[in-house]
Amino acid sequence: MLKSLLVNNYVLIDRLLFEPGTGLTVLTGETGAGKSIIIDALGLILGNRLSAGFTVNGEDKCVVEAIFNVAGNDVIRKMLIDNDLDSEETLVVRREILKTGKSRAFVNDTPVTLQVLEEITSNLVDLHNQFANQAIGQDSFRLMVVDSVAGTLQQAGNFTREFSEFQVINKTLEEKKSRYQILSKETDFIDYQLNLIKATGISTSAEFTEIEQEARFLNQSEELKSMIFECSQRLSGNENDITENLRECDALLAKAARKSDYIQVLSERIHSLFIEVKDIAAETEMLLQKLDVDPQRLTYLNEKLDQVYSLFNKFRIGSFEELSVIETGFAQKIDEVKKLAEEIEDIEKELSHREGLLVTHAEVLSKKREAVFNSIERKTVAMLQQLGMPNAQFSLVNSRTKKPGIDGIDNIQFLFTANKNTQAGEIGETASGGELSRIMLCLKSLINAENAIPTLIFDEIDTGVSGEIADKMGAIMQQLSAGRQVISITHLPQVAARGKQHYKVVKTEEENRTRTSIMLLNEAMRIEELAAMLSGSEITGAARNQAELLLRSAGL
Repeated sequence: MLKSLLVNNYVLIDRLLFEPGTGLTVLTGETGAGKSIIIDALGLILGNRLSAGFTVNGEDKCVVEAIFNVAGNDVIRKMLIDNDLDSEETLVVRREILKTGKSRAFVNDTPVTLQVLEEITSNLVDLHNQFANQAIGQDSFRLMVVDSVAGTLQQAGNFTREFSEFQVINKTLEEKKSRYQILSKETDFIDYQLNLIKATGISTSAEFTEIEQEARFLNQSEELKSMIFECSQRLSGNENDITENLRECDALLAKAARKSDYIQVLSERIHSLFIEVKDIAAETEMLLQKLDVDPQRLTYLNEKLDQVYSLFNKFRIGSFEELSVIETGFAQKIDEVKKLAEEIEDIEKELSHREGLLVTHAEVLSKKREAVFNSIERKTVAMLQQLGMPNAQFSLVNSRTKKPGIDGIDNIQFLFTANKNTQAGEIGETASGGELSRIMLCLKSLINAENAIPTLIFDEIDTGVSGEIADKMGAIMQQLSAGRQVISITHLPQVAARGKQHYKVVKTEEENRTRTSIMLLNEAMRIEELAAMLSGSEITGAARNQAELLLRSAGL
């Protein structure tokens, strides 16, 4: 329940304190007095954006603060906890706005976003102004009416969340499919190039270097063979070769060493030299055998190198390491395409499953909604008849869609006519402004009989009616206020007389400055205000008598 609304430095308001009580509170005042300014200020608390005519008085910032009693409100308590806000029996909501238009919002002195502010206060206040009658033609409002009566608001919210999740997954699927199509177009060419690299049969840089060295050695074999052969001949190829001469010297010095210690050292040296040269001679013999080139081996190695060098030119690179990087990139793209295909298949299966659940849930929700159509029609018609439309016809029709949308499969229309023997049509096209006001009051009564929003505000919902109908509209508002706080801004004395509290909005001219203020009326002041609303600027005795009669008939 709204305990108080404090407005400082907003448009025509210097300072205004509004403290509505329980039950029905009414606000009256001349046209232009500033009642709409108070509602605009309250709208800031509800998360609304600044209106085009916003101004800050004086040098100070504008501050709008509302205090709510939320004791026992588990919905609000959970929302506060979920948003890391202090949860107490009193909720303080404040908007601070600078002249530049920049604003800040606070809940229990903790800064919050406008989105969080709106989410919280939408569960505290339902504000209906004269322009809200247009909402009756909107799908969201019609569904809200039906869901409120059917008790399916939470179920509808769950469905909306499920459908939104379905859309997010479906968008992910489309993105992956788009990526898959792009990559698939490149896949054949990438696969071809990857196969060219793999066809070399060379997997490492070390392996490539080894092949390069072997091929270079074999390609120079003829020239090398001639030189190595000549060296081999000189080492051990004839009777006067180096090896034979060293062998003989080794034998002679070995004999001499037995006769002289000095020669023993020289003998050891020549023996070592003989062994080394003999080993070198053996190595040259083996090398000559290796230089007997296998033409097929040389051809094989040259072909491998040609493949690799061709790829170097193709990719404009100069090393096998770079080629390996390119090969890895190609392989990753091929793997990505395969992985994407698998992911797409998995997502399609999940979407198919979710779509089946959506259809089932939408059908269940639709049946529950349609089950209350007769009740809504019957109760609305009954109230419309009380409000001076004895021949009113009001019905709900549902055109189901084949596939679920964000709200399910229901496309609900409100059909209305106020005239006997007249075909009912879409309500936005057949109802006048005054009729829309009465219909909206009836629907709001149905909605608020089912939901738990503690404060209901009507801003001139009674526009376009008068007399006995105005009195009956006031009676409905009074009945509504039995279970919650109702605030009504009205020009009708019949409605104003029903208020448990009566505030008057006053505009005064002071020092070339216009100011809006508000005052709580006592019984005598109420009689004067109601009399003025009945008779105009000249208050007659009859008007005062009628005002007293209105108050007594309202039970006040």
